[in-house]
Amino acid sequence: LEEQIRLFRSAEAVVGPSGAALTNIVFSASATRVMVLQPAKSLEFFFWDIACHRGQKYVSVHGPSAGDTVLDHYYGDFTLDADDFAKGLRELLSGLGGPPVITRARQSVAEPAKPAEPPASRRLSSSLAPCFWGPVDREWFLEEVRRLIAPFGPKGAFAGDNMIVFTRNLSFLSNAKFMEAFQTYIYPTNWVGYGIMWRLYMAAWAAQACLRREGDFVECGVAMGMSSAILCKYLDFAAVPKELYLYDTWSTDPQTSDLTYTINEQTLGEVTARFAPYSNVRLVPGCLPDSFSQACPKKVAFLHIDLNNPAAEISVLDQLFERVVPGGTILFGSYGSIGQVASKAACDEWLKRYDYTIAELPTGQGLLIK
Repeated sequence: LEEQIRLFRSAEAVVGPSGAALTNIVFSASATRVMVLQPAKSLEFFFWDIACHRGQKYVSVHGPSAGDTVLDHYYGDFTLDADDFAKGLRELLSGLGGPPVITRARQSVAEPAKPAEPPASRRLSSSLAPCFWGPVDREWFLEEVRRLIAPFGPKGAFAGDNMIVFTRNLSFLSNAKFMEAFQTYIYPTNWVGYGIMWRLYMAAWAAQACLRREGDFVECGVAMGMSSAILCKYLDFAAVPKELYLYDTWSTDPQTSDLTYTINEQTLGEVTARFAPYSNVRLVPGCLPDSFSQACPKKVAFLHIDLNNPAAEISVLDQLFERVVPGGTILFGSYGSIGQVASKAACDEWLKRYDYTIAELPTGQGLLIK
């Protein structure tokens, strides 16, 4: 064991098939790069979780399984296309940051290559992503969804984020400005990003609806800042005469953050760089509600609360609800999630004093217009 620890601790890069031995990356430095080889239908993110905790760059390359059982998909033999392997290796050694990269073999799952620039001209009529919370085999689940909705035609379908709809207009897919902003930050290989696309659009839409309202914008629970980054690009926020206040602990301490799997010591610096082009965006690190004492707008036009903690969300309402202007919007990020029913109940009870109710959206969000 000591020899394994020394070996992984000194490694600059770790490449290998998914398996227990890769658990040793927990001993590797944050600068170590990790590439995991997996069967095409395997969506095992155990090693991705470790890499996120350690701040390591993570690349995953997938190839078709030799067999077709569930066990084959996870533990059986599989093959890798040489070009896919080379692409993953180049990405691993490039030293570039960014989100985890998942390279699928061409024989099993066809995915477009990362574009040289945001593909504003690329138009989608449907969007199906294996972004589902609960199913063990998300790829199989998505294939079943495709099979069930196929009789209704190839257009107007959306699947992801535990939401399946079909025969809908999906107007956000044809909103060229939103799609340009979305594709600036969400690459085609980022299936989680594509899965929550509708959710990201609702945040951008709600903020846009508040541009003519007096007051500033606030997001409580920012993490990597992708939602607000898309919002800022979509609204050309640098030219908007408002300020956007972003509150988060950006902490790796599980006692102060429930998103430690996405946060590392470099996260705050990365988020700061992401919003550097916007002089009217203010990052406020710290625990809420205490961090409101550092900076807080007097009037709020748009408030996005996504803290996944009943006490924290109530503390935000205590501090900011009276500052939300008439016609202002409050968007609750996880109001409709069964896993966040305690936050939902707490917010519902708190709002009774003002005789307000929250509209639950199919995206899992909650919407309140004051």
